[in-house]
Amino acid sequence: MKAISRYIKEELKPYRGRIVVYVFIFGTIYSGLKSLILPSLNMLAEKGWEQKDSQAIIVFPILIGLNFIVHNIFRYFHTYKTKFTAEEIALNLRKQLLKKYLSLDLSFFQEQDSGAGGLISRIMNDINEIQNGLQKVADMIREPITAFFVFCYMIYLDWALTLSLMVTMPLVTAILKNLGRSVHKYSHRSFEALETLTKTIKETLDGIRVIQSFNLQKEMNKRFEVESEHFLEQRSKIISREEFSSPISEIIASLALTFLLIYVGYQTLDGKMSSATLFTYFTSIFMLSDAIRKTQIAYVRL
Repeated sequence: MKAISRYIKEELKPYRGRIVVYVFIFGTIYSGLKSLILPSLNMLAEKGWEQKDSQAIIVFPILIGLNFIVHNIFRYFHTYKTKFTAEEIALNLRKQLLKKYLSLDLSFFQEQDSGAGGLISRIMNDINEIQNGLQKVADMIREPITAFFVFCYMIYLDWALTLSLMVTMPLVTAILKNLGRSVHKYSHRSFEALETLTKTIKETLDGIRVIQSFNLQKEMNKRFEVESEHFLEQRSKIISREEFSSPISEIIASLALTFLLIYVGYQTLDGKMSSATLFTYFTSIFMLSDAIRKTQIAYVRL
């Protein structure tokens, strides 16, 4: 795995300028602008709704609307360039792999248990997984930055409450780490099963005349069904682990939210928290939860 990571890093070098500008800089600007919605909402709620400031009622909604327009423009170029770069890298990897195949001795192909089908699977399916992983890098960069900006603003609103909510983070991190390891383990098995499946498909189509001449249709169908079930079993384990991260995180978040509602209730009764701050804080929580959820999904599937 480390060797693959080093090789991919070499492939990224020609795209360093594009990655720095569109992935890092545009991603950071997008996250920063999105986070600026929170103080604008707070000012709207405080000055416009509570203090009945007619100017604030007009100005801040316009600012929020402009913010949405601008940060989504940055998001478009950020995601488009990231995905297109991943497509280019995947295409280059396929070209290099095919070039490598053409330069190898015949003995190499004879030693392959999965035959030409396995080699086809590597050049198409395995590299497709690398491509999907590269596309997830955008989420791994953008969403943690968003979470950081939102977290800083939550500390500004109520540092004691925000830090107390962070008690759940080590538990979430530990769960994600174990899920990531499990997904990587079963992904390797899934690749092997897919190689076997591709091999059977190729052998069936290449030898269709022989199969029909000797009435081997049932045998080939049975073989394909067994291999398909094995592949489906591996995919089931991967999908279950990928999708487990969101529910478990939401359960932990709901427990934290229960504590938060009780705390905020007492703060409101004592007059220590205004309705504007309360509204902004809950909006911040939803933005933070969304950023963390997307980061979790990207991490587990990377």
